[in-house]
Amino acid sequence: MNSRQKRVLIVGLVAVVLMLLFPPWDYFDPDMSAHPSAGYHFILAPPSLANAQSAFRYKVRFPNAIRREIDDILLISQFSIVTPAIAGLMLLFGRRRWISVILGILLLIAAATATYFYIWLISVRR
Repeated sequence: MNSRQKRVLIVGLVAVVLMLLFPPWDYFDPDMSAHPSAGYHFILAPPSLANAQSAFRYKVRFPNAIRREIDDILLISQFSIVTPAIAGLMLLFGRRRWISVILGILLLIAAATATYFYIWLISVRR
């Protein structure tokens, strides 16, 4: 493993740790099945339920029923971007074999496609 691969691995691991420590949260209203975003918060300090009323675009009928949850779809989407990007860069920064170059490029294309899906998902949810 050369120094560029080590840097990619360290940056990737830091990104994964930050994604696990600060996941995306959302509020859930079981009455209307709405999921407005609550932003990114530390895993042991979820967002306050006092701010939940302002997150909804309508008047909540049962404010005591609102829950806060980790937005697993967005978290999985983030992992589907970071994982192939790390693997692709590791292959491209390694030995220059034709199969590793092709596989590295394909993994970076997969990461770019996942990024497009992530942006689309964010825009549709708003």
